[in-house]
Amino acid sequence: MAAQQGKTAAGKYHEPVLKREVIRFLLGDTNGIYVDATLGGAGHANYLLQHLDTHARLIGIDVDADALAFAAQRVGHDSRFQPVRGNFSQIADLLATVGVDACDGILADLGVSSHQIDTAGRGFSFMRNGPLDMRMDAELGLSAAELIEQSDEKELAAIFREYGEERHARRIARAVVDARRDAAITTTQDLVQVLERVVPERFRIKTLARVFQALRISVNKELDALRSFLPQAFALLKAGGRLAVISYHSLEDRIVKRFMVKKAKDCICPPEMPVCQCGHRAEGKLLTRKTIVASEEEIHSNPRARSAKLRAIEKIAIQ
Repeated sequence: MAAQQGKTAAGKYHEPVLKREVIRFLLGDTNGIYVDATLGGAGHANYLLQHLDTHARLIGIDVDADALAFAAQRVGHDSRFQPVRGNFSQIADLLATVGVDACDGILADLGVSSHQIDTAGRGFSFMRNGPLDMRMDAELGLSAAELIEQSDEKELAAIFREYGEERHARRIARAVVDARRDAAITTTQDLVQVLERVVPERFRIKTLARVFQALRISVNKELDALRSFLPQAFALLKAGGRLAVISYHSLEDRIVKRFMVKKAKDCICPPEMPVCQCGHRAEGKLLTRKTIVASEEEIHSNPRARSAKLRAIEKIAIQ
């Protein structure tokens, strides 16, 4: 029964990307304590459990109640696994509630799940009409529709430019503000129709993707959450413990890269300083000098892997 439930759950969530690479860069002690900080449908968690031994422990964190329910079905009754509801930006407090203050490895896959995208009622996809929501936790914060309604033209342009890297940001923001004077923009198709009127057809699909990405990031405060998560996660690692992060766009990857590079450097003084004044010593060792990307074979079988980038760092004992 558990196996059948797992199959049903898995069908509604994407297959985990770079799963073999995750095992390679994350696992050390196979009887250790590990955390999947963005559990989703438990694709990575399920694969990790296949490589962990009897006395290991795996905590799965997700803010989405639907994800936790599907994850429980997929994993089944595995005593090594414990789901926890919450945002990964609060990882230290969440782990404290289950008696964990040090880990052997922490994974964060920053992608939106296929289940969230495919569920029209969540409002993540411009391909499906539904309420313009986009909240990972539907019980918290402003929806995308509310954000659009309450933001002025300058604020909207900043969201589209900074979080979507959209070059037509000002034009789109102006069109959104003009359109909402006539009728509230409450569904994904309402927004799509506004964009279709102002964006040239040859740019349309990419612009739609960037605008929806920008709104999702803003609604969920994703970059702030990532900036909060990284230092907490690193602090939770034991010496020799590893942090692995999979990102899907340059904004996330840039934050992850800078954090890991800084942790792996001795001096972090400005380049113009002739002599080190900071006294900083490296706390980690980079396991990935360059991002790890999916093979052509994996991309062929799982197109979502095309934009995935994995970075990993190992915590070292400071002398």
